[in-house]
Amino acid sequence: MRKILLALAFVAGCSGPPAEEPIDYVALSEAVQQSQNYALHGQTFEGAAVRLVEEGRCTVGDLASIGGFIRSDMEFPDEPVYFTYCGLTSGERASASKVYLNVQTGVIT
Repeated sequence: MRKILLALAFVAGCSGPPAEEPIDYVALSEAVQQSQNYALHGQTFEGAAVRLVEEGRCTVGDLASIGGFIRSDMEFPDEPVYFTYCGLTSGERASASKVYLNVQTGVIT
């Protein structure tokens, strides 16, 4: 039993990787509220934004800099698809990727 307690004390004293910066959900919500047609699809936009940030695909800064989600009329004229860019705030615009959200199905690609 003493060996287990010593092992637990040792593990508890070890410093792991640095803690990730907490997500500012208020700032995220404010960024997403700038989306086109937010009044119609706000809940879907909010849910998708949270997923993208929690998964590490986007940052709150990415969504704020582009203004949330924008209707993708050119690529998907007959579908309810919106886009945003992830990776804009990484400092390398070339690494930014366009992310699509179908507000009818909730699918993010």
